[in-house]
Amino acid sequence: MTGDRTAAPATADLAHWVLDTAAEWEGMPGEDSWYVVDALRVSQPHLVPTFLAALAVTGAELAPSWRAEIEECRQRGRALAGIEEQVRQLAANARTVKGSAVSARYPAGLVRFQSDIDVVLDSTAEVLALGRKLETLGWQPMSLTAFSAGGQRQLLLNLWHAGADSGRPFHLDIASAELVGDLLGVPARGATSTNEDVRALVAAVAGRLQRPFHLRDVLDAALLLAALDAPARQEVSELLGQLGLRPEAAELQRLLTRWAAWAPALPAAAGRGARRPWQRDLAAVLGMRGPARQRLARLCQHELVYGSRTKLAGRCLGLLTGDLGASQAAENGLLTWGVRLDEGVQVPARWRAEVQDGPLGAWLMVPTPVVPDWAADLIASATETADDDSNANSSESWGDRPDAAPVEQAPRTDAVMEHR
Repeated sequence: MTGDRTAAPATADLAHWVLDTAAEWEGMPGEDSWYVVDALRVSQPHLVPTFLAALAVTGAELAPSWRAEIEECRQRGRALAGIEEQVRQLAANARTVKGSAVSARYPAGLVRFQSDIDVVLDSTAEVLALGRKLETLGWQPMSLTAFSAGGQRQLLLNLWHAGADSGRPFHLDIASAELVGDLLGVPARGATSTNEDVRALVAAVAGRLQRPFHLRDVLDAALLLAALDAPARQEVSELLGQLGLRPEAAELQRLLTRWAAWAPALPAAAGRGARRPWQRDLAAVLGMRGPARQRLARLCQHELVYGSRTKLAGRCLGLLTGDLGASQAAENGLLTWGVRLDEGVQVPARWRAEVQDGPLGAWLMVPTPVVPDWAADLIASATETADDDSNANSSESWGDRPDAAPVEQAPRTDAVMEHR
């Protein structure tokens, strides 16, 4: 598809582009949409509603189940927009990342699936205060993660709500810093902009730190680029340079050139070149301050969250951090996860310094899934309320690990930048 590289194509043209490009991306015959949909459900499930809507725009006859899937996506989008508005009423300074900002750039007729909402506030106190307000409205706090970014301690709170659309729950991730990085392999760094499109585009580029780019990333970036004016493009360039995202931006630009030649070019990252992603990951681990034991603990945390050897990593992490407090863990670049305690619990003196107290109650912060015996009994019932689909959208449920006392939900370290 060719045309004006300063504006998004018309709806019909974009729909044809989605159909043709998705088929070619998946290596499937474009004339048989059933095969393409089946392939997308495996490799890029979040693109399926967009593909089905593109079929409808081009006048294709859709199966009733496909039409229902498109309508479900639209209803979910409206529900999430309502949740965003509710959050802004509860916290006037709340900022969202991606999500509705990207969906708003999709032309009428096409839909974009949104799995959750990422919210950024200015302080850890505001995160806990908003979490408490939402809890009174039926949201269930699922996990609390403490990490270091910009030399300061930050919090990431994940909440869950059952929702009303086909039983698929809503996730709301609230953080005290807008993040770039995966919090483990690549240290978290803050990124702030008042422009929603700029925040969304930088987040799309940074998504490569967590997973390979998908076709939907290319589509999102192309539509956002078409909406940027000159000052916004300059801001994107500066942020990409400041955050060291030059390699990721170059990779996304190659994909845009290959698959979406109609899109404006991604602004070049300002400043000098940066390390390749794998070099930055290695430097982050090897450059971690503290004894070798803490460095090994960081590697174990990374395997625990992102890897497959979770049982071994959990046991090793328990041995390495048995006498390491939450504050010491944060100083050494480790994450700490919150175990919510029942009201009125008497915390042993040894652990009182590790309790995060505030409007959302008391949370025992631990750098390992193995929690103290005195706390295990208090949280044993927490997993009973966790929806199976909720666990499918997180890394893994701590309760599934035979070597760990059950914790409410696995840490969602990808929450702010992904969601995807």
